[in-house]
Formats: sequence, structure tokens, C-alpha cells
Amino acid sequence: MRLDDFTVPLWGEGHNLYPQHVFSTTSENKLLPELIQKQVKFLFGKSPRLYEIIQGEGEKQRRIRIPVEVPEIQDWLEYWEKNGFDPYWDYLQNEITDYYFVNTCITRYNFSRSRKLVGGVNKIQPVQALTYIGSDTARLATKLDSTVNRIANKDWNFVIVGDWMNPNRYNYEVYDRFNPAEPFRYSASVAFNSDKTFTKPIYAFNNWFKGLYEWIKASNLSPKYLNSYLKNALNAHIHVIIFGSWYNKQKEILQTICLENLTGDAPIQAEYKGIKLTDDRGKPMQFYETMVDQLISNELKNITSMMTGEGKNQGKNVGIYPLGRK
Repeated sequence: MRLDDFTVPLWGEGHNLYPQHVFSTTSENKLLPELIQKQVKFLFGKSPRLYEIIQGEGEKQRRIRIPVEVPEIQDWLEYWEKNGFDPYWDYLQNEITDYYFVNTCITRYNFSRSRKLVGGVNKIQPVQALTYIGSDTARLATKLDSTVNRIANKDWNFVIVGDWMNPNRYNYEVYDRFNPAEPFRYSASVAFNSDKTFTKPIYAFNNWFKGLYEWIKASNLSPKYLNSYLKNALNAHIHVIIFGSWYNKQKEILQTICLENLTGDAPIQAEYKGIKLTDDRGKPMQFYETMVDQLISNELKNITSMMTGEGKNQGKNVGIYPLGRK
């Protein structure tokens, strides 16, 4: 899509709302939200720590992880919240959640003004903090024309953050994409990292969502249909009575049309309420009693289709009772 001077690749099939689509579908499921939350807790663990791996002693010589305290790193992490940024544990949990939903992690690097003067007497920290940016709000962008150029992944060198439900209505922010080769070039940049999805050159797509999508929808609809049935149905009987006057009227109409088709007094009418009145060569047919029976069958199908699906008519049984017919 075009957004002012930028070309934005769509994240999703036929839309630009893939993260929103994944969340809205999975959040209605009774199992998936809790499963993803457990995965987030397992990966986060008790807290982020640094470990040193050493070779164990004994016959098996198993490798052991030992926690390592690095005061400089811990001080830097605690510095985030003291200077008005989100705590580092919130940042990590949010990034992990996005990873499990859409295999993507998006981070804003908040650099200090003296970011290029690293170290020294004052021990300047080039990165003040890392800020989480939700995958639902961020999209890649470029100023190249996609109709002329074949754009490689490295050419998507901007990240636009905004409301993609209404991209042209609200203001949005444009950041330079973080480049590890020139990390301190910009005062703020955004890293857009994702797992490579086969045949998808730009964005990542969840490796289980598409295969389970129809199953998830069916699972989400099951309780709705069940509750609708308990509320509205309980196998109530609907009696549709076909009166003899209606039957005779439909028979009279069919006879009249067939007669007019055969005499040629009017243009040939090929069909009436789903009843075919001409043969395969388009020639008019004589009236037969079975035409009325077929018309009743068509009306029954229409009534039955109205009585199926979710809603106040769900589960009702339909009975057809002709009256006054010989």
C-alpha cells in the first residue's frame, strides 16, 4: 500500500492486519490463550539471568550452567525504570508474547545524545533503554517504488508505527530501521526482527495458525451453536400447512403459463419458481401434475434453509401438511 511517500508491504493475505487477525481468532478459543501464556512463562522463567557454562566433573562430565553476576549489566537494566522507561521484565514478556503469536520482535533503541562517545571517565551508556513496540502497530516501509524496483528485504529501511485499522486517519511515527553495521547513526531506530517464513520474503507468519485456522473457527463456534440451541430450540416443531386454495392457485398458474407457451400468444416463459417449463431445446412443455409436486419440494427446501444455523430458529423440526388436496 502507499502511505504518503512510503511503500508499505501488506502483512496478511488481502489485508494488513495479520497480527490482529491471529489474536482475534486465538483469543476466542478456550485453550490457545492459556497455552501461549504458559509458553511465555516457561521462556521467561523466574527472571532473566546471565549464566556461565562450565564442564562438570566425574565420569559423565555434564555441562553445568552457573549464574553470573555482572553489576554493570544489572545497573543498566535497573536504569530503565529510573529514567522513565518501562521495566526490562515488562519489555521481555511483551517481546516473548509477540514472538509466540507472530514470530516477530520489534524494539525501539533509545540512544543517549552522546551515544558515539562510548566509555571514558563518565562510562557513557550509548543505549538508554529498549522499548517494546507491538507487532500490531509496526510495519516495514521504503521510499522505493515497488512498481519499478524489486525490493529486497534490506531495502525496507523504515518502520512505521501507527493505527493500521485507519492508517490515513491518525498520525503515525516513522523510524529508521536499526542497522547493526551503523548502530549509532540515528538518535532513535527500530529493530524489526522475525523468523524467516518459507516463500514469505518480508514478514513472518505463524507456523501453526494457518493449518489450525478452520479447526479453531469450528471450535469457537461450537459453544455458540450449543447455547443457541439450548436457548431457542429444544426441538420445537414448526407446522407448515399448505392449504388447498394455495395448491389449486399454483396449479392454475402453471397451467396458464404452459398453455400460453404452447399457443404462442406471449413470449415463452422458461421457468416459474424453480420449475423448468421448457425442454433442453428450449421448446415449451405441456403441464404435468408433477410440476406442482416439484414446486412444493422447492418451497420445503427454502423453509428448511431458514430453520438451520445459529439463531432463534435453530434445531426446529419442520413438518409440511397439505390440506384440501385430492
